Amino acid sequence: MVTGLSESDVKKITQFYNNRYQEKGNDIAAVGWKDQATQYLRFNMLFRDYDPTGKIILDVGCGFGDLARFLTDIYGPTFQYIGIDISSELIQQAKQTHKLAHCCFYESDLFSLKKQTQQSIDYAVESGMLSFKVENNNQYAQEVMEEMFAISQEGIALNFLTDRVDYKLAKNHHFSAAEVTQWASKLTSSFTLYHDYPLWEFTIRLLKSR
Repeated sequence: MVTGLSESDVKKITQFYNNRYQEKGNDIAAVGWKDQATQYLRFNMLFRDYDPTGKIILDVGCGFGDLARFLTDIYGPTFQYIGIDISSELIQQAKQTHKLAHCCFYESDLFSLKKQTQQSIDYAVESGMLSFKVENNNQYAQEVMEEMFAISQEGIALNFLTDRVDYKLAKNHHFSAAEVTQWASKLTSSFTLYHDYPLWEFTIRLLKSR
């Protein structure tokens, strides 16, 4: 079972996204994004002031692997990309869409990654995966942050829906930036919180060294 998630949560999440894929197909809406422009804004925030050239990048909860194409369009095949997701449908589509030599995809959760690959990770990112409401979102999100940081050589970046809103969807969990900052501070003194872009969320980046 995935650390931090109950078996029922794992089943609920995979069924939700597999069903969305069956309904909407290979469309950005199937993974919950409004449009490519806002998705790419999130990607830009994850890689703000970080150049992936020559690095091994891990995309946790990769969905269709759109980040692989985004980075390739900017940097070319100058990096290695690993995408993981617990949805079998999304991973299958990602493999079909991104047949690139520098990219690979695994149906896996973060805590089972070592069963799939022994590659050393330089920089790990997460975009949107932590928004889905589960039994204990804060505990799970903190465990994900800790594990990503533990397996990465240089650093990590994650985004979260902010709780500074006046409207919330029932399926979503919103986070306190102050609380997420506390989690980060327990791992490193070198972290940056970005809450300055026009989406109802924030991104935090943690580095192993300054």
